[in-house]
Amino acid sequence: MLQELLTEPLPAHLSDYVRHLLENHRGQLAEGPAWRSGDVRSFAAEYERDPQTDADLFQIGLRRLRDLKRWIEIEEDSPREEVNRNNNEAGFRRWLQRRLNERSRGRYVVPQEWEIDGAARPDLRLVIPNAAPVSLELKIIDERPLHDLIAGLEAQLVGTYLRDHRARYGIYVLALFNRDRKWEPLEEGPRINSEQMLGVLQRRIDDILVDRADIAGLEVLLIHFSLPAQ
Repeated sequence: MLQELLTEPLPAHLSDYVRHLLENHRGQLAEGPAWRSGDVRSFAAEYERDPQTDADLFQIGLRRLRDLKRWIEIEEDSPREEVNRNNNEAGFRRWLQRRLNERSRGRYVVPQEWEIDGAARPDLRLVIPNAAPVSLELKIIDERPLHDLIAGLEAQLVGTYLRDHRARYGIYVLALFNRDRKWEPLEEGPRINSEQMLGVLQRRIDDILVDRADIAGLEVLLIHFSLPAQ
């Protein structure tokens, strides 16, 4: 089925995605749940099927978040003004929950709240029946130092929300309103920009994935809510 799709006049990015599935994930696809007839129809129409596992849900969640990032950062009808840094992270959480639910296509839900052990509440979770949820930790980072961002990743997302043995996937979503924001580094040296800050977090993620075999996927995504750089 996937090979046949390559013969169709698909947009370039979709052709690349299908080739990626064929070349790099044959083993995973073979081991995963079998495709249902509805999955084939859905993929042919939308290049996506309903998630059946937490791995599927993680990939769909990343796709939706990257679509939102692109819309916010570069599209002419960007909704960047809908989110105000002064509304704090609760406002950002409500906005992102609404937008993710609007784009769910019935493939997942993002409930209002999800309590863990009677106390800890992940910012958001993507949920489907009969699979572990995918946790999202959200931060508005304009006023947060680098060590606080690392703590949000390691102590909150990984240390709390992914400590359940069934929870294997997490996404760290960062919102930045000041594109010129710089951070003090962990060691002596010049202050670092947002791309360098992401590099620090990505290296921490790489270390976590090496040390924690129970975590199958962990991503960090930065969304710029400021106007595009000139």
